[in-house]
Amino acid sequence: MTIGTRLQDKIAIVTGSSDGIGHAIALRYATEGAYVVSKTKDAEELKPSHEVLGEKYPVAVGLSFSRRSIFIKTNVSIGADVKALVSACVKEYGRRDIYVMMNNTGLGPNYDHNPALRLHVTPEDSWDKIMGVNGKGVWFCTNSIAGRTGSP
Repeated sequence: MTIGTRLQDKIAIVTGSSDGIGHAIALRYATEGAYVVSKTKDAEELKPSHEVLGEKYPVAVGLSFSRRSIFIKTNVSIGADVKALVSACVKEYGRRDIYVMMNNTGLGPNYDHNPALRLHVTPEDSWDKIMGVNGKGVWFCTNSIAGRTGSP
């Protein structure tokens, strides 16, 4: 795969990038020249994804890959964590313009890998956790970069 330039030197934060669609998005952004910032609740969970990015794109456009791809421990349902994520991006890259915020993190009724759990029997505390990530998390992430994006 060749490196493109559509996202050349743009900062892209991708939540939920340890596997699946989020991982594919992070890889694609890397191929387009973006600085990929991945958020994770568990650094060990994201390490394999980060290593794959490093293997595929060890040096991208003159910068070491370690600076092209970073991951930051964040719980998107906690506003202070999301603010710390954005602050870490600004500190790492010395810029305030975050071009992409890909809100890919999400939980469903069986987020705890209990296949028997269905929406109509989901306990309230589980529902609160789901809405904290799926609702507040998206709001915190989007709100945190308002006015910082590269588009009008």
